[in-house]
Amino acid sequence: MPDLQQLPDSYRRCRLLVDGYNLMHAIGAIQHGDTQSKALQRGRDRLIEKIAQRIPSGFRKWVWIVFDSEVAPQNLPDVWQRDGIMVVFSRGWNSADELLQSIIAAHHSPKQLIVISSDHAVQRKALARAAQAWDSDRWIEAIDAMLENGTSSDAVETMRDEDLRPDHISNDDREHWLREFGFGDQ
Repeated sequence: MPDLQQLPDSYRRCRLLVDGYNLMHAIGAIQHGDTQSKALQRGRDRLIEKIAQRIPSGFRKWVWIVFDSEVAPQNLPDVWQRDGIMVVFSRGWNSADELLQSIIAAHHSPKQLIVISSDHAVQRKALARAAQAWDSDRWIEAIDAMLENGTSSDAVETMRDEDLRPDHISNDDREHWLREFGFGDQ
């Protein structure tokens, strides 16, 4: 399984994790079986737009949408941002579902995480970590739950710095960064 270190560390603090193509089909942004790149791009754009319309701008930085990479356009990076929302292609993973499960497994506070996916394996992983799992056809309810159930900007802003630190750091990495910032062998 690929390493999550290729992703920005903010994946560990996201509050809404979305199975992109799964939700695109559920909201009718694309028809099943349509794999034409222009149709997929329009569908991704519609999905991101609908989510951005539903979520106040201050909350969007905690939203991650994960898409399968097998149909990802070559001109887009693996991770990018649109309307304040993180958009990720699962390049390097077998599927978006595998990446979603990896993010759920590594999330620092899964009780604050809401996952939108109709994939049962993704839902089981979320529920096993005490995250909320919502079917894609209930996406509006899931977003409302994120906005109402204690995931206020105040609550997220007051997270302690130590909650955001990596779980471990090797002695070699520690020494490297101490030297990098001028605290090493003096």
